[in-house]
Amino acid sequence: MTTTGFGNVVPQTRLGQTVTSVGLILAITIIPWIVFRGRKGKIRGNSCPRCRSEGHKTEANYCYECGEDLSTEGFSISIED
Repeated sequence: MTTTGFGNVVPQTRLGQTVTSVGLILAITIIPWIVFRGRKGKIRGNSCPRCRSEGHKTEANYCYECGEDLSTEGFSISIED
């Protein structure tokens, strides 16, 4: 629908130019939002048993503050928005 190459194929009508402009603006705003949401990850609800720091991702095996092993603990998982 839109081009980002050399510009040899461009919309000629006012309607085509408007649709292309709206498409580019939507792509510029939606794609980073999707990437950000995907990278946010799930956060564990409990704190570290040794240092009590919170906010560990579900794939974390060790505490990011003190290095305590988190894989043996019964952490609950909650999704932060």
